[in-house]
Amino acid sequence: MIVSPRTGHGSLGSLKWLCRQKKAHDAVQVILALQHQGKEVSADLFYHVLQCSIDQRDLISGRTVYCLIVRASLEANTFLGSHIIRMFASCGSLYEADNVFRRLPKHNLHTWSAAIAAHTRYGRAANAFGLYRQLQSLCLRPDEYIFASILKVCTKLRNLHYGQIVHIDLIEESYEWDSGVCNALIDLYMKCGSLKDAHVVFESMSQPDTVTMTALISGYRQHGCMEDVLDVFHKMLVKGLIFDAFILSSLLKACSDGLLFIQGKLLHALAIEQDFDKDTILRSSLIYMYAKCGDVSDACRVFSIMPGANLSLWNSLTSGFALQGEQGLVVNYVEELRRRELKPDALGFACLLSACSKMGLVGEGCSLFQWMQKKHGIIPTVEHFTCIADLLSRAGFLTRAQDLLQSMPSSCDTVGWSAVLSNCRTFGDATDVTLISDLSKSSQLLDP
Repeated sequence: MIVSPRTGHGSLGSLKWLCRQKKAHDAVQVILALQHQGKEVSADLFYHVLQCSIDQRDLISGRTVYCLIVRASLEANTFLGSHIIRMFASCGSLYEADNVFRRLPKHNLHTWSAAIAAHTRYGRAANAFGLYRQLQSLCLRPDEYIFASILKVCTKLRNLHYGQIVHIDLIEESYEWDSGVCNALIDLYMKCGSLKDAHVVFESMSQPDTVTMTALISGYRQHGCMEDVLDVFHKMLVKGLIFDAFILSSLLKACSDGLLFIQGKLLHALAIEQDFDKDTILRSSLIYMYAKCGDVSDACRVFSIMPGANLSLWNSLTSGFALQGEQGLVVNYVEELRRRELKPDALGFACLLSACSKMGLVGEGCSLFQWMQKKHGIIPTVEHFTCIADLLSRAGFLTRAQDLLQSMPSSCDTVGWSAVLSNCRTFGDATDVTLISDLSKSSQLLDP
């Protein structure tokens, strides 16, 4: 057992020191020693060891602490009870967390909040909402943490009606100004398609933050409202939002989606002004935005000034060029990738194969497919097989595409068969009734 050199073996000081050092197992041994010596261990010390178990996701130590709490006759303590529930939920045991909650003789807002958060964490949205209703039936007043948790439940359920009921409840409890609750409301309304309600909540906020901005960007992009994204960003700047490279990166993606090229260039200037332009994720978004909007020279310039360009930048460049039909540039950059002996991962190869498929580069795509397996030892996924099948069928090699999908070690999804079937009708011989029939049957077997 490790102890602090200043406090000695088995002392209270040693216990706190071990918790600060994130050594849950050793802290448990100290508690055992203290109890063996007949010394009382306070609820506060048990809390520190529980928190240490949570931080380390140490279920074994957490269970042992719970047993020691029972031995100390503190299992009815609601303060410890809420943290025991959190510990079991954080360490992967919802069943034990729920049992502790139900065995507590008394509950307070902290135990209810911990139980609701536990069920939300494991996707048990209906159970979490049921607990919220039980809490209300006992005439307990939810706090901001419970409201934020239950709004996440409504979001997971995609249940706008429940969310609106909770919104009314939190207004009655005067929590409509809490930033965490407002962000949860915005996320709910955006994901449920109620953009107007989300905007009303945003307008009511006195201090929106980066979480607010991220929820709004994601929601507006999902619904294709790219100009609204930039309008909200402008309003947030007026309100004094402190933004980061991640926010700008998300905005640049919105510009590439909506072809808002001028706004994208202004964001690039803002990134340079804030010294964010060296961020890899932001540069990747810049390259993709320029390439997709047809500004090949600026895409190449941003790429070239990045020392030791990583794979995400290569992926952005080739994907953007493929969308613009720049066949020669795609081929050149694939060859440059090989020359530098860079090793793309499975996602990188999926981007490259997708680019070849869009461009009709049969030779390059098939060569990459072999290079991926033989040179880098990457086992093709369904996405890789689908890209090659789409590439072959677009070029009229329908039988080869069919054979490829049938040779997969696991069943292909409907996307691959549907793509080949569609290409068969578009690029193949429409009179080949047998092939079309076989492809249709394969597709239907996977998606009856």
